[in-house]
Amino acid sequence: MVNSWTYVDFASALTTASATAASVASNHIITILSITAYELVSATNGIDVRVMINGSDDVDIVSSSIPNKGTFVYNDKIILHPTDQLRLKAQTANELAIYINFIDQDWN
Repeated sequence: MVNSWTYVDFASALTTASATAASVASNHIITILSITAYELVSATNGIDVRVMINGSDDVDIVSSSIPNKGTFVYNDKIILHPTDQLRLKAQTANELAIYINFIDQDWN
């Protein structure tokens, strides 16, 4: 991931640049258990995490620096309801590897 907002598509468990593909589906609740970011190159980087609620209100969850070849772990729970979006961004052009552990509760 580089320094532009990336959305998490929970239906495919992949990231996407498209906000429309990344909303939590109806009849689903997503519980984020942890977000782990690894700095992949020899430079200081950082991560920004936001949740867009109901497609309009942004809530900043965390903004943190990551040392050279370091690791960042966010392990507070985040609950996402239908139409919410999780957005992630590296603070510099250097790449991060991001791993997200979550539970998908399907009420269909």
